[in-house]
Amino acid sequence: MLSNKLKKYEKYKRSGIEWIWEIPNDWEVKKLKFLVSPMWKSTFQASLWSEDWLYPFFTSSQKLSKKYNEAIYNLEWLILWTWWSANLHYYFWEFSTSTDCLVLNWKKKDCSYKFIYYFLQWFLKLIDDLWFEWMWLKHLQRDFLYNFYVLSFNKKEQQVIADYLDNKISQIDQIINKRKDQINLLNERRISIINKAVTKWLNENVEMKDSWVEWIGMIPKHWEVRKLKYTTKKLFKYWANEWAEYDDINLPRFIRITDIDNNWNLRDNTFKSLPYEIAKNFFLDDWDILFARSWATVWKTFKYKSEWWLCCFAWYLIKYSSNKKICNPDYVYFITKSSIYEDWKNSIFIQSTIQNISAEKYKSFILPIPNILEQQEIVDYLDKKTSQIDKTISKLEESIKYLEEYKTSLISNVITGKIKVC
Repeated sequence: MLSNKLKKYEKYKRSGIEWIWEIPNDWEVKKLKFLVSPMWKSTFQASLWSEDWLYPFFTSSQKLSKKYNEAIYNLEWLILWTWWSANLHYYFWEFSTSTDCLVLNWKKKDCSYKFIYYFLQWFLKLIDDLWFEWMWLKHLQRDFLYNFYVLSFNKKEQQVIADYLDNKISQIDQIINKRKDQINLLNERRISIINKAVTKWLNENVEMKDSWVEWIGMIPKHWEVRKLKYTTKKLFKYWANEWAEYDDINLPRFIRITDIDNNWNLRDNTFKSLPYEIAKNFFLDDWDILFARSWATVWKTFKYKSEWWLCCFAWYLIKYSSNKKICNPDYVYFITKSSIYEDWKNSIFIQSTIQNISAEKYKSFILPIPNILEQQEIVDYLDKKTSQIDKTISKLEESIKYLEEYKTSLISNVITGKIKVC
């Protein structure tokens, strides 16, 4: 929440802009074209870059990526990305852009470039929040931006507001970055614990042997290695391509890769369902594991539990059902959270220009196999150890979410004059 110490302006008036409502009495509403000069110079294709060349090269998907051997723009320009990623950045040196970037030069007598930056940053976040209502704005058209309404007032006051936000956001970002670093360290700790358990068992003095598998290395002498296809009770199964058109909670849930969060749990806010007749041949059984096969999300796996009621799965996921006489499904799931799995995936990608993993490739994944009793011991140990780490990570993520929301609220309230900082 914003501090009660922050002041308001004395008088407000209607802005005439639906998403701003009221503004301070001496502020104005102007079209962006009167405050900046949009530039549409001939730009280069992203495929023509080289790390060895001189000038920064911007694309719609990254703030700063790659380099080009020729500069199009010089000094003090504001860059607005206009493709589906809708990112924003400002830059102060010679650079080039890809063809999907819009470059804006501010008119120094009329406005502060930093104020425009913060205002547009806030507006792009608003577009993200209203994605379903304003999907057509996600690709920001030239004419729309040229005639887009922004707030205008005394340039010195604009600069004070921008400096205030620079200072406050820097403080918030420092806290966020420290907590992200903590999460990274905890994730590394988690992987280390899992790696040790699934390659050395729980006995430091166990006799070891070479697995002769590059991504596994040494394993206890009494263990074996098997391909994943020899640990399953059913053939790996793809789901048919169906659109997620229903949101009826009384129908089976349709699990897509976007429904799985970064902690490998189902999101509550992305629920979709399918009619029973369509879903019935693709239901998940307790402890089934879903593997992602798309390059962008191929690191994701998901372990289904019957407590989520009836669920089926989307076509870009692959279902694995463990033969519990050979492999504890929890043990296999922990393997997918280890560097063994990560190293295997990387070896697949090195051999292919398309970063997809098919069911056939998943079948060939080799993993270390203790006996069933040892697998259960490992699972019990890892459940205890990783749950402690996961709880700490969850608390840190919640605090980061709160800080991000606070940052967005702060920018919104300051940049639209809801609170006064000067």
